[in-house]
Parts: sequence; C-alpha cells; structure tokens
Amino acid sequence: MLPLSTQGAHAYCQWLTDGTARFFLAACTTELKAEEIIALPVAFRVVVFNDTPNRYNWEKAGKADIPATDMLPQRYAKKDTITGKLSIYSEGNEKPATPDEVKGLGKC
Repeated sequence: MLPLSTQGAHAYCQWLTDGTARFFLAACTTELKAEEIIALPVAFRVVVFNDTPNRYNWEKAGKADIPATDMLPQRYAKKDTITGKLSIYSEGNEKPATPDEVKGLGKC
C-alpha cells in the first residue's frame, strides 16, 4: 500500500520476481484484502528501487500469488534515436525486433 495523498488515498502494487512491480489502477480510501487487490486492473509494470517502500512509507498489505503471465521477466521495446531500428530489451540483453514483435511492450 503506497500513499497518494495526505487525505488518506492510497494505491497498491505487487512485487514481482524480476525486480519490477505491477501497479494497480485504483486510488483507494479504504484498505483492501490481498485477494481484492490482485483482482484490480493493472495500470503498469516498472522497476522500483529496493529502498523506495521504506523511503516513502509504503506498507505491506498481504501476500498473494503472482499470475503466471507476470512470472516472466519484463520486456521493453527500444527504438534507436539515430537509426530508427527496433529492439527488445530484457534482463540486460537486447535483440533486434520487428514492429510486430514490439507491439504491446513497454518502452525504455
């Protein structure tokens, strides 16, 4: 649970095995149970530094299974600003890609 305002609104995210977190599309004023949280739609998935929760007063809301689709490492689309060539970046590796292969991927 991460604070969004001083008026008590908060949001939720779930830590994933590759060091990213998926953030849920909800601003809540009441606490939800883990099962309710993971049923929320996902807004985005990004890398979060390990010290962020402590630094910004995030609280653990519970434990829930990670969906199989989110057990895979995050993949990002990358477009070279000079050549315009596309690639897919994942876990420190980059490989050439076609426009169809990068559809639906986050951008880095």
